[in-house]
Amino acid sequence: MSQSIAVIKGDGIGPEIMDATLRVLDALDCGLTYQHIDAGLGAP
Repeated sequence: MSQSIAVIKGDGIGPEIMDATLRVLDALDCGLTYQHIDAGLGAP
C-alpha cells in the first residue's frame, strides 16, 4: 500500500535537509509517494 506525504522544502537549509531525507526514505523502500508543496520565499 502506498502512502502520499507532503514535502515542504522551505528556505535556508530546508532544501538540503529535505533532499537528504528523501534519499533515506527512498532507500528504505517504504512505498511512499511525494506531493511537493511550495513554501518560503520561492513560493508563488
